[in-house]
Amino acid sequence: DWTTSGTSEDLGDGKYNMVVERWDWSLASNSATVSASSSESGQEATYATDSDGSSDWQSLDEPLLADPEFRTVTFPYPRTLNNVCFVVPSGSDDHLPEDFKWQVSTDGTDFTTVSTTSGSTSMDVTSEFTAVGDVNYLRLNVTSIPTYVAPSPCPKGGCPTPPDAVVRVATIEAIGSKVTVTGTVENINRKIERTVAVDDSTRTATGQIDWAEINA
Repeated sequence: DWTTSGTSEDLGDGKYNMVVERWDWSLASNSATVSASSSESGQEATYATDSDGSSDWQSLDEPLLADPEFRTVTFPYPRTLNNVCFVVPSGSDDHLPEDFKWQVSTDGTDFTTVSTTSGSTSMDVTSEFTAVGDVNYLRLNVTSIPTYVAPSPCPKGGCPTPPDAVVRVATIEAIGSKVTVTGTVENINRKIERTVAVDDSTRTATGQIDWAEINA
């Protein structure tokens, strides 16, 4: 995460300061909540948003095209997103999302796919897409994991037991940014915020359409 030093400007009888911040909106510490299609006991969905890479979410069932496994993040208020990421725990090559979609929704019922990946073999995948606003829900929808291939010939003593056909994810990140404006006009303190798409290289915000005043 990063935060700019801010820009100040006089505004009539007052002045304001504008700061751009980069955030991971999916963290529980940023008031996000999470659910999953299924979870192994002791490896619930919340472990993918606790910022602890040593814990992880594990599905109870195998992800299939006709019956995917998914994990859904609910944000406390609408976000603007254009960058998402997941990390698979070390040693979980057989459980990584191979075919998956990132989907967004305003109501938690109707989801729109914003990014699709097939045949992934990476343990750390970042997906970028055209900025989408008014996102209340973000879903990682997994339809396939790698097919287990037993060693041939089997080692002395017999072939190892195949691993459980489940998906595992240690961390999910919903990378976004917000602009916070604080100011005083005619002795009245104001603070407004807006989630935006941002250019990491220049740390400038784009797509500022409307603003939400959060306190006065």
